[in-house]
Amino acid sequence: MKKLDGKVSSIRELLFGARFGIDYYQREYRWERRQVEELIDDLTSQFGDDHDPSDPRGKVRDYRHYFLGAVITSEKEGKRFLIDGQQRLTTLSLLLIFLLRALPGSEDQANIRPLIYAEKYGTKAFTIDVEEREALLQSLLNGETFEASAASDAVRTMLARYNDIEALFPPKILSESLPFFVDWLIENVQLVEITAYSDEAAYTIFETMNDRGLRLTPAEMLKGFLLANIPTEGQRNHCSDVWKRLEQQLLGIDKEAQADCFKAWLRAQHAQSIRERRALAADQDFELIGREFHRWVKDHADLLGLANEAGFVAFIQREYTFFAGAYQKIRQASEQLTAGLEAIYFNHSSGFTLQLPLMLSALSVDDPAHVIESKLRLVANYVDIAIHRRIWSYQAIDYSTNYYRMFTLLRDKLRRRPLQELQQALSDDLASLPDFDSSPTWGLTRGRMNRPQVKRFLARLTHELEQESGQPGRYVEYITASGRQAYEVEHIWAEQSWAEDREGFRTWYPQEENFREARNRIGALLLIPKSVNASYSARSYAQKRTPYVTQNALAQTFCDQAYQNNPAFLAFLQRSGLPFQSEPEFTPDALERRNHLYARFAQRIWSVNRLDQTSLES
Repeated sequence: MKKLDGKVSSIRELLFGARFGIDYYQREYRWERRQVEELIDDLTSQFGDDHDPSDPRGKVRDYRHYFLGAVITSEKEGKRFLIDGQQRLTTLSLLLIFLLRALPGSEDQANIRPLIYAEKYGTKAFTIDVEEREALLQSLLNGETFEASAASDAVRTMLARYNDIEALFPPKILSESLPFFVDWLIENVQLVEITAYSDEAAYTIFETMNDRGLRLTPAEMLKGFLLANIPTEGQRNHCSDVWKRLEQQLLGIDKEAQADCFKAWLRAQHAQSIRERRALAADQDFELIGREFHRWVKDHADLLGLANEAGFVAFIQREYTFFAGAYQKIRQASEQLTAGLEAIYFNHSSGFTLQLPLMLSALSVDDPAHVIESKLRLVANYVDIAIHRRIWSYQAIDYSTNYYRMFTLLRDKLRRRPLQELQQALSDDLASLPDFDSSPTWGLTRGRMNRPQVKRFLARLTHELEQESGQPGRYVEYITASGRQAYEVEHIWAEQSWAEDREGFRTWYPQEENFREARNRIGALLLIPKSVNASYSARSYAQKRTPYVTQNALAQTFCDQAYQNNPAFLAFLQRSGLPFQSEPEFTPDALERRNHLYARFAQRIWSVNRLDQTSLES
């Protein structure tokens, strides 16, 4: 009787018509945003390196293959079970659903559907067959909002990771390149499937592949290299204690924080080169640090000052201590709004992880605490302004599009610069980016694939308006993605308004396509709680306007009451000069006023003057 079988399979070969149960070895889906981000970055970067927009589609078969690791399955009683690999395969299923929805009406959907589910007698059987996940997967396939408040932790995590995929996937690939990427993903991305034919054999393989006892992490190997080069016992013991203390602090953030800290610090402060943006280019410092930072440190000991015992001691006691502390400060501000460093949280919620090496690059180990604070605030504000200018002009903010440019900026302009020079370099860079134009057409794109960006943009407008009007800003509340208290993007004009010819819509927009484009523009959108939106989203503007009085500050500005007995708001209007006004009717002219108003408000929020306001202490 066969005990084991192994073969290399493409994603299509592994998933086509397959149905996997999840065995008791691993029941929960626990991937975090970081793992999803790394997967998308790896996949889209390798595809992007090989892809030329002028390629015929058949050229994809010649692109390089990508190895996604091993999957362990077992067969018993005629059914296949996933013993190891469900984290990756679950994430792949979420990615495939996202890609399916990004190709509406396309023949290419036929290549994806059989990898997500099989349909028999009108019932879908999902490839990863876990009953508690079915409602979520069905909702995602249908583009429906999923109510997650009563769902399990694993299902809520899956929903969060799907939202991450929406936020992180490069928009440039979502255009003409998407069918090419789908072909490459399902044909050129490969896994090794190891099949066991008994529970005993399956568990033995699982235990062997997941036994970390003899496997040293890159951080542990780096620790060994550094301590081995400190011959003085007292110094070595002290450095070991420092290392343990920092390790525990970083592990308190998450299990990957220590490795993430080293990668960000070494790239920010010491990397000199990055892989050229062409097919088959060799990895350079930036990529090598990301893959094996312990080897890179050993190979670049001279560059890092590791020439004698004093250098090794300083690397741990001075540099590692300093940058681990800065890393913790940034991570804390990424996960909780922090006074003075709010932009770090905003940038993190936008999925722009490149802010971490950018901020670390500006620091020097000799910087006092107040200068560190000023530099972090300055760089974070720059990132906040830069990504929103790019978003407004429909430019991508994803990792694979921006990492080359951001690395060049941090290496050549920001690294260890004094505050005044840092401010000038960042101001100069912003001058090369488009500003918020005076005739805005920005809003939800066709297919609404930028809905997460639009939601965050509206959240910022509302948050800033609240703060300027003397109220507490509620940005964190507005970007919540699930639960009945979650906020949704509300169209002021109901979808059926044109078809029913309400309020003269066909006179305003003789073509339905023009109406749909107009109702998706930023001036025709608001954030409304899901529970409220569901009850009146189909109503006319006249019916919606009265309930707007009880909603957030931006929604209230459509109503007369906002301009009565509201001194803090009126004072803001006077000092800002922004032409807010109530809108008794929401006509195309009112929409244009709102579009121009929000463009001016955005210019105020994301003005380059914010860099001048940063404390520049020497």
